[in-house]
Amino acid sequence: MTLFFLFKRTVGMMVQPLPVVFLLVLLAAVFVVLRKRRAAVVSGLLAAMLLFAATFPPLVRLLAWPLESRYPPLVFADGRNPALVMVLGNGVAHPDDPTLPALTRLNDCARARLVEGVRLARLFPNAVLVVSGYGMGLENCADAMAGAAAELGVPPERIRLLPESLDTEHEARLTAELAGGGEVVLVTTASHMPRAVGFFADQGVRVTPAPCDYIGPRSPESRQAVNRHRWRPRAGSLADSEELWHEYLGLLYYKLFRS
Repeated sequence: MTLFFLFKRTVGMMVQPLPVVFLLVLLAAVFVVLRKRRAAVVSGLLAAMLLFAATFPPLVRLLAWPLESRYPPLVFADGRNPALVMVLGNGVAHPDDPTLPALTRLNDCARARLVEGVRLARLFPNAVLVVSGYGMGLENCADAMAGAAAELGVPPERIRLLPESLDTEHEARLTAELAGGGEVVLVTTASHMPRAVGFFADQGVRVTPAPCDYIGPRSPESRQAVNRHRWRPRAGSLADSEELWHEYLGLLYYKLFRS
C-alpha cells in the first residue's frame, strides 16, 4: 500500500457531499460567532442547497444516467466463452463476524456484484469466477466474496481470489496477468463500469462489460414511472450521490493520471 493510495482515498472521502455539508455548517457557525451575518447566511444556504441536491432522487438519477447508460446489462451468453468472470470488490459491512454468513457480511454493493457474478458464472460454466478486494486491516472483501459464492453454490475450485488488490487500477493489472489474453466478463456497479473498462483496456484485457446495481432505471417507460412516484428527498439518495461523486472524481483522476 502506497502513500499516494492513502492520500487518494483520504481526499476522495473528504470531498464527498456530506463532509462538505458539515464543513459549510461549521463555517456558518464560525461566521455567527465572528458576527459576519452575511457570510453565515451564505454558508448555511450553500449547505442546505447541497444537501437537498444530494438527496433529491430525480437529480441523482439524472446524474447517474450518463454513467449507467454506457453499457447494457449482460443477459444472454450470445456464444461467448470467457476465461474469467471478474467481480470487482467493494467492502465488507460486518468483517470477521463468525455468527453471520459470508453473504450477509458483505456490504450492499459488494453483495449485488457478487450475486451478478454468480449468475454469470452459471451462464458461462467454463469460466473461472474471480473475486477481489483488500480489507484495509479487516476481513478482505475477496475472502468474504469467495465464501459467499460458495454459499450460493459455486464450487470452490472454480473460484480464484485477488485479496491483495487495492483499487480498480490494481485489479486491472492483476487480472491481465491472470487472464492470459482470454476474454474477461467484468462485473461491477453500473456507474463504475466506464472507469473500470478504461483501466482494463489500458492493460490490454479483452472485456465484456456486465454492469449491475443500477441507481436509475434504463427504459424510458420505467424512468417515467419512477420519476412520477419517487421524487421526495430521501436518505438513500445521499448514498447514491456519494457513489456518483466518487465516480466522477475517479474519471477525472483517470483522464489526468492514466498510465
